[in-house]
Amino acid sequence: MRPLQKFRSAEDEEEQKIYRTPQSLIEKPIDLSTLTRTLFFLATCFYGYLFIESLQGRWFDPRWTTDDSLQQAFMFHEVTAPGVFVNDMITDMMVNYLSPIHLWLGTAITYFTQDPMMTGHWIMLIQVGLAVGFLFAAVKQAAGFIPACASVIWLLHTRNIMQRLTAGLQRGWAPALLAAYIYFLYKQNHKAIYFLIGVSWLLHAPSALLISASYGLFLLWKFIQLETRRDFSKTFVTYLLLCPLFALLAFYGTKKPEYLGDMVTYEVAANMPEFSSVNGRFKMTPLWPRWTEISQFGFQAFNTSLTKSSELVESYTPHVAILLLVSLLAIVRRKKEKFQISEIVTFLLAILLTYEASRLFAFKLFVPQRYIQIPMAIFFIAFIPILVWRMHVNAKDIKFKRSIRGVLGLLVVGLFVYAGSGSGLTGDANFNMPRYIRGDLWNWVSATLPQDAIIAGHPAHIDGVQLFGKRQGYVTNETAHPFYDKYYQEMSRRLDISLRAHYSRDLSEIVTLLEPEGISYFIFKRKAFYPDALSKVTYFSPFDTLVKELASHPAEEYAYKKLPKEVDLERYPFLIYRDDQSAVVDIKKLQEFLSKS
Repeated sequence: MRPLQKFRSAEDEEEQKIYRTPQSLIEKPIDLSTLTRTLFFLATCFYGYLFIESLQGRWFDPRWTTDDSLQQAFMFHEVTAPGVFVNDMITDMMVNYLSPIHLWLGTAITYFTQDPMMTGHWIMLIQVGLAVGFLFAAVKQAAGFIPACASVIWLLHTRNIMQRLTAGLQRGWAPALLAAYIYFLYKQNHKAIYFLIGVSWLLHAPSALLISASYGLFLLWKFIQLETRRDFSKTFVTYLLLCPLFALLAFYGTKKPEYLGDMVTYEVAANMPEFSSVNGRFKMTPLWPRWTEISQFGFQAFNTSLTKSSELVESYTPHVAILLLVSLLAIVRRKKEKFQISEIVTFLLAILLTYEASRLFAFKLFVPQRYIQIPMAIFFIAFIPILVWRMHVNAKDIKFKRSIRGVLGLLVVGLFVYAGSGSGLTGDANFNMPRYIRGDLWNWVSATLPQDAIIAGHPAHIDGVQLFGKRQGYVTNETAHPFYDKYYQEMSRRLDISLRAHYSRDLSEIVTLLEPEGISYFIFKRKAFYPDALSKVTYFSPFDTLVKELASHPAEEYAYKKLPKEVDLERYPFLIYRDDQSAVVDIKKLQEFLSKS
């Protein structure tokens, strides 16, 4: 054994001396980067747990959804009850609001859940998982593990954005698509970006427009620069050649049947009370001043309408955020190891350009605020941690002292965010619509009334008829959209009939109004006929004038008051349901009863 010692190197001997000397062990530098990464990972997991807990147990509870699901999820009942919404104009419009991939995915998932509300919960899980995953991957690719964890925490903290994902609506794809784009851009995976743009046009058009613009600007910049032209010229040309294909996908993903009409122009909307009145269905005209709208919706990564911060913080958050961004860009750009900021600048420029386009083509590109709310939040959440980290830590030289400065920088940003939005765990995240909102009414409707029934009533009171009751609704608040002219012309007619029937003063008048429309059942809102409720009745403009006129009579004069006080099918076969909130009348049986009287 002894002769083998001569093969030991000098380095081996020195290493043995170090490990034999306790003092040397103490003096040896300790790399704590692994410990720091572990702490950030645990913090991310812990905040994720707090986020889920803050949803008050409503996520994956089949009783809960969000109000917008009342118009965007009920069509999935066709999986379990084929034909329930056949030949229904409202269903045709709501289906055409959905993007093709969202519709296909929702249909496929409903085969397994057998419940559109649970389908929404599963889609939400997919959206949250993709958004978190791609955001983490993007920031990690550009900066590192620690800032990636910080970005994920920040995303979960941004309540105004996370509640846009509630119940798996179509708009919830935006954070995932934008985060995926940033990741593929930093990976320089151009084929993946081509595929992403195509998918985006079939999934969420506003995100597709932003990604297309950002990527085009990025490639144009690389093509203009002499030092990068050679590397990007082929990619730039390929992108230009693919643009006609993207345009075709955009047309396919957004087209509507002719009989539903065209999207109203801004000029038309400006003269519609539904859009221009403070009491309108959607107060969208005139457009907000640019800075007012941007400051309100573009900085929700730093502040939130759900938490009231100090007036000073509320007023100066946008200015501080802009100053922070500009300062970080300038510092990082001037470092010895110059960090490329073209990905960041072109993304921001694309946001501003698409926002301006949405104002120029208002309503044709839908609502301007949609082009800044989620995109600006993802912009800050992704790029601020990247810039803060790269200001202190180089890509290849990750020393503990520098990483500590990076961590401190992230904590300073975190304190700024906390000052504007608190813990980020406020409210129910828009899980605001329970299945039992009308008591047992909708369970009774879906279990008792025939599948081909058409149900009318006070439009606000029967909002859940399609999703919760699984039956066609004649017209509801949630589905009476004024955006498409021919569709809304019909919905306006139906609103007029429904309101007149609800506040009718004679039972025969109800039959006269509803029977020609093919309406099977009518649901009265019982509390609407209390004297106090009649004196305070309101509705969105221009129907507010009609409703006030209809509700101006003494409570005893209304047809509702002439209904039996309880269900008695032998004596009064037309009153088939009654509880504390609602009374359901069978129109055909009411007609037969009146003819015999």
